[in-house]
Amino acid sequence: MLQKLVAFFTALLAFFSGLFAFLRPKKPEQTSVSGFSVSDVAYGSHARNVMDVAFPDDADGVVGLVLMIHGGAWIYGSKESAYGSMEAVTAQGYAAARISYRYVSADTHMDALMDDVQASLDKVAALAESHGFRVSGAMLTGVSAGAHMSLLYGYTRANDAAIPVRAIVSYCGPTDLTDPTYIEHNALGDLNNMIALNDWCSGTTIFPDDYNAKNAAYDRWNASLREISPLYRATKDAPPTILAHGAQDTIVPYQTAVKLDARLTELGVKHDFVTYPNSGHGLEEADCAQRVLALLLQYAKAYL
Repeated sequence: MLQKLVAFFTALLAFFSGLFAFLRPKKPEQTSVSGFSVSDVAYGSHARNVMDVAFPDDADGVVGLVLMIHGGAWIYGSKESAYGSMEAVTAQGYAAARISYRYVSADTHMDALMDDVQASLDKVAALAESHGFRVSGAMLTGVSAGAHMSLLYGYTRANDAAIPVRAIVSYCGPTDLTDPTYIEHNALGDLNNMIALNDWCSGTTIFPDDYNAKNAAYDRWNASLREISPLYRATKDAPPTILAHGAQDTIVPYQTAVKLDARLTELGVKHDFVTYPNSGHGLEEADCAQRVLALLLQYAKAYL
């Protein structure tokens, strides 16, 4: 499974390299401070707990943060493959960061990845303070696995870190890890592979026979997957959310985004759902970047 995922996401992540090119500048309201950037900063004890951070020049001292979380099925990728241009973000008056995080495995599960996101936000806040900045809030962005992490962290820990989460942008993010189509008919792997991946994500193990029998072991596994599925963790206090999804997605079924859209509507959460009827997991339609960027700019201006 890993080799197939690596090949797919190598091509996919390159697609999202320029989506932040048009972010709007913020108006300074007080004495400006000098920008700075640092690379490969450790924010935790694991070797993969590193990130790049950049702050804008001539800012007013209070800035919003765009945090970019890479995709790769939670088992592949790095901060360098996170979509978006940090330079474009800082040129328009926002701080930017991109992180590498621990991969899920038999010993590392989704709670550890959530801890990594939180630790990265705390580190950005500390770096900002040491240079005379204060970060007022963060927009979490990601594609695929990174989108799932953005949603899950924003819906469960929005105010736990030193920088609160004010908005989320999800590009093709998994929202319901229990969905049978996601598990049984995924283009990335067969049922055995998808069960194994979900085992690593959740920390609960079953076998294909358990899945087919829908027995007590399956019930425990399914419950653990609901705990890490944004669909089931969203509340009325969830941050404003942009969902962008291709209707022809064979990796993360479009129906799962439809379900989250309906849930957010039911909860009264501010959100926008952008559908690409002719796109798969790579959002191949020509206007996809422009359409989501227009919304992203609105959200950045309103919430950061």
